[in-house]
Amino acid sequence: MASRARSGEHWLDIARRAEALGYDVLLVTDHITDQLAPIPALAVAAEATTRLRVGSFVFDNDYRNPVMLAKEAATLDLLSAGRLEVGIGAGWNMRDYRQLGIAYDPPKTRVDRVEEAIRLLKRLWTEPRVTHEGRHYRVHDATLLPRPVQRPHPPLMIAGGGPRMLRIAAREAQIVGFAPAVNARGGPQLRTLTMKSLKRRIARLRREPRFASPC
Repeated sequence: MASRARSGEHWLDIARRAEALGYDVLLVTDHITDQLAPIPALAVAAEATTRLRVGSFVFDNDYRNPVMLAKEAATLDLLSAGRLEVGIGAGWNMRDYRQLGIAYDPPKTRVDRVEEAIRLLKRLWTEPRVTHEGRHYRVHDATLLPRPVQRPHPPLMIAGGGPRMLRIAAREAQIVGFAPAVNARGGPQLRTLTMKSLKRRIARLRREPRFASPC
């Protein structure tokens, strides 16, 4: 995972060295802080490499309209010849929300919103035209071009720290990201990412219907 670079040449060097060392994927975080903006950084990293996959860890759903995110992701997938992984989460960093001037809604609202956005992203990537009237998003006759190279869509990584996000990830994602739980101030509770807690989360994930062994 990389987010900072001293210059364009430094960022190119990071991407090329990651590929040369045998890493599979280069991930960029999504915060309003001292880091590269993820979408242009991923595009440059993909251009500088031939095998390395690139992705977000993770896009904060509340920062972006799903139609625009779907289009930008599809374009990145096309330009990288199908090397994009799209990570998305409900958002947690209160400082980012303050800087953007947007509401830091209660956890249930943010998770409701990202769940709706995930389903909408998948439809936009796979259906010729999309109309959607939801609680949080309204889309009318949206046509997404260009189409992503990967079928049915780029691998989706869903990251979260709570049981509900894990259930959504089990149902919707190809990759699951385990993140710390968030405290009331919008900060990560790092103690929730112990090996013991991680094993509990993995066990919970495996009990979800998608992963459970058939009877």
